[in-house]
Amino acid sequence: MSRTGIILFLFLVSIAIATSWLKRSATLEPQQIQGKIYTADSFMDSFQILQYNEIGELSYQLNGMRMEHYLEDRKSIIIKPEIFVQLENSPDYWQVNAEQAIALSREQDELTFTGNVVFKRPASSAAGSFSMHTDHLTIHPATEHMATTGTVTFADDNSIIVGENLEADIKQGLFTLHSVKGRYAQ
Repeated sequence: MSRTGIILFLFLVSIAIATSWLKRSATLEPQQIQGKIYTADSFMDSFQILQYNEIGELSYQLNGMRMEHYLEDRKSIIIKPEIFVQLENSPDYWQVNAEQAIALSREQDELTFTGNVVFKRPASSAAGSFSMHTDHLTIHPATEHMATTGTVTFADDNSIIVGENLEADIKQGLFTLHSVKGRYAQ
């Protein structure tokens, strides 16, 4: 076999190996979600999504380790989501991290975070920073509302508040919490 023939043969073998590896790494295994079997129609690894408002300012940023889209229910599952939402007419933003999130279709505009959910608001000129911890949190980014039926722990530099059944209007800074217990440190 000539030198050109050997090079061509090695090139074709390397393409076959790369194609086999790509096919195997890009194949999505069916997942059981809420009792039903689904197969993702598309996915992204290590992604970042930015959305801007009508005047070109950043509205929100969504980062994640992996996002899989399921056509059957028009939802996406996001592994290790991190979302930053810019508050309207304000330099302030809020941030949410979790183990997983389920994003429903754009029409429903809902993100449900599960597993070690941490909601943070950094300090600003108008208010101090605080964090909120829970196991489950549903957020409607367009209306800046959030809710959970689980236990919620709020913490800032001076206090810890624990309660249940949170309903919040983030835009107005109104939080409703039931069965509240707290501790204030001076």
